[in-house]
Amino acid sequence: MNYILNIQMGQIIFPKFFDLKMYKSVSYYDQIAESFLNESRTFSKAILDESLSAKRIYSSEGAVSNFDIFLSHSYLDKKTVYGIYKDFESLGYNTYVDWIVDPNLDRNKITKATAEILRTRMKQSKCLIYATSSNILLSNWMPWELGFMDGLTASKVAVFPLLKAGQKDADIELPKYLELYFSCTKEKESKSCKDILWINEATDTYISFSKWLYDNKQPYKRIRNA
Repeated sequence: MNYILNIQMGQIIFPKFFDLKMYKSVSYYDQIAESFLNESRTFSKAILDESLSAKRIYSSEGAVSNFDIFLSHSYLDKKTVYGIYKDFESLGYNTYVDWIVDPNLDRNKITKATAEILRTRMKQSKCLIYATSSNILLSNWMPWELGFMDGLTASKVAVFPLLKAGQKDADIELPKYLELYFSCTKEKESKSCKDILWINEATDTYISFSKWLYDNKQPYKRIRNA
């Protein structure tokens, strides 16, 4: 998204609104999930419906990239993750969540068979989004998924921060190696006021997720003064 030059003020207007904590909020994505659960009555019924739909859309064979996003997460955040999944899909991104697309997969057991299925799905994905909450420290699979996808896609990986009520980014102790990666946030584009995903290196260095994903563009610094 090109930024807008304000000639009279000699300033460049940033193309997105900053630090919209609502879009990092666990409760925001929980509410999205609940809107579908209310229609489907139960979580298990909703996931069954999602799984049947995914089975019709995606093939489990071949190396063709069927997914835009491999969503790495802790199953302890399953309700929030379901909300993120529905939100990403509404933005037009085909998203892989293992217990939705491959419901028979048992992530509780570390097996070669499970690892092979996850490898196949990561090979079918354009990028990995790493949904971070305090629960990621309890996940056996997330670090492995991150390492595999980092090597596979030349760091086509981004961290998606999740905050509980009252939390700030600094309140969650995350592994230091996550600082190697860009962050992915959902924020409004200032001109259209549409919700889109962004890839961020710093507060003033970012690019739209779609350009990063499809055009292989990197975040670039936005200058405040022209």
